[in-house]
Amino acid sequence: MRIVPIIVAVLALSACASAPPPWTHSSKSKEAWAKDYSSCRRWADREVAPAYEPVPDQRGLSPFREAERDATKARMNALVDGCMRAEGYVPARGK
Repeated sequence: MRIVPIIVAVLALSACASAPPPWTHSSKSKEAWAKDYSSCRRWADREVAPAYEPVPDQRGLSPFREAERDATKARMNALVDGCMRAEGYVPARGK
């Protein structure tokens, strides 16, 4: 089950690869942003994943599954945002 969050993180990073970084830093390059963002995503994934793992026999049966997924995504994004700000980045587009 650990492979799913990793795949999601890789897809998210690959989607961001062609777009300009959503974060800016006064002294770091786009390559440094990619490294820092990846590190923050991995950290957030480790924080969120243990709480998110479904019980194997209940997958797809919960009527709240979509709400749980949305809440997990929001928590993941909040953790990444906090991590990036701690690294000295600011949102590039009024995030």
